Amino acid sequence: MDCEPTAVEEEATCGFHSLPDDVVATVLCCLEAHDVASSQAACQRVRDVVVRHEIWKRLCLLKAPSLSLISQLSVEGCAFPAVSHLRTAGTEYQRSFLYQALWHRLSATPAQESLIADVLSVSSVDNPEEGGQNVLRPEPRNTRNWAVCYWSSKGSDDEESAETMTLQLAHPLCLVNEIRIRPFKAYFQPGQPIYAAKAAGAGREWLWTSDAFPMEHSDHLQSFPIPATLCVGGHLKIEFLGRVQKQDVDDRWELELLTHRSGNDTGTI
Repeated sequence: MDCEPTAVEEEATCGFHSLPDDVVATVLCCLEAHDVASSQAACQRVRDVVVRHEIWKRLCLLKAPSLSLISQLSVEGCAFPAVSHLRTAGTEYQRSFLYQALWHRLSATPAQESLIADVLSVSSVDNPEEGGQNVLRPEPRNTRNWAVCYWSSKGSDDEESAETMTLQLAHPLCLVNEIRIRPFKAYFQPGQPIYAAKAAGAGREWLWTSDAFPMEHSDHLQSFPIPATLCVGGHLKIEFLGRVQKQDVDDRWELELLTHRSGNDTGTI
C-alpha cells in the first residue's frame, strides 16, 4: 500500500531543498562518515553537494593532514575494488569516490606487524655486520651463533650529533601513526651499557618532520605516537637526536638500536 507524504514531511523536504549548498556542506562536515555515506546514497542533492564540496576529501584530511601534499588522485591504475564503473564517470565523481575509498582504508584497524619492508640507508655504520638491515629482524641476540640483530652508528665526539635511517615501507601508501624503537643493550660489554638516543622523530625528507620525542635510557620497546601521516611512495625517514652512552673502547658517543614500525596499510592507489 502506497502512503502519501504528510504535510510535515513535504514541508521538511521543501525546506531542505531550499537550503544553500554551502549550508548543506557545513552540516555534512559535522556528520559521522557512515551518515554521510547513507545520506549521499539516499539523496541525489546530497550526493551532488558531497562531490562539489569535496566532503570525503575533507574527512580524509581530518584523518591525515599530510594528504594536503597530494595534488591529484587518479582512477587509472587504482587497485580499490569496484572502481571500474568510475572510468566513465565525471572527474569530480571519480575523485569523490577515491577519497571515500581512501577514508575507509585510513580508518582500517592498525597493522599488528611491522610495516618495514627494507632499510634503504642509514647515516653511518660502525662495523659492516652492524648495518641497518639488522633491524628487519629485531630479536634477542643469539648467544650460540652471535647473530647481530641491531644497527650501530659510528662513534662521535659530539654528544648532540644526530643519525638517520630511511625505510622502505611494505606498501606504497601507508598511514603512519606510531614508531616503535628499542635501544640496544650490549650485555657482552662491561656494565651492559644501553646505547639509546636522547630523542626520536620521523619525517618525509624536506616535506614534513614530526616533533622530537624523548627516548628513555632503557632497553624496552618504546612507542612514539606521531600525527597520522600518509606516506605516499612508501618511504619514511627516522631521525635519532643526540646520544647518551659512550663506548669504553674508544670513549666516543654511540647509538645502537632495534627498530619497529606500525601504522595502517592503506593499500595501493
